[in-house]
Amino acid sequence: MGRAEQHFGSKSLRLGTSRLKRIFPTTENRSRAAVHRFSMVVHRFYVAVHRFYMAEHRFDMPYNDFDSLWHDFDGACNHFDKLEHHSSAPAFIPLRPPP
Repeated sequence: MGRAEQHFGSKSLRLGTSRLKRIFPTTENRSRAAVHRFSMVVHRFYVAVHRFYMAEHRFDMPYNDFDSLWHDFDGACNHFDKLEHHSSAPAFIPLRPPP
């Protein structure tokens, strides 16, 4: 075993796969985990593209089915969340003025 291998451990550790091997000892489970992580990356990309599209074309969407109505509502909720976080107005009206 060379000096670098003593320092870094096995080749799988240098490649970053030893954590997966510890959590998922069989190859089948490792491949399932890799497929799941890849599908989550694809899903996050799809959601980001969809939200950008909805922000641009929110008002010219036809309300012919529940799906488009729901996505329009989701886009509106995200829009108001952004307004709430970035506006200088408070998110709530206090019942009495601060002292």
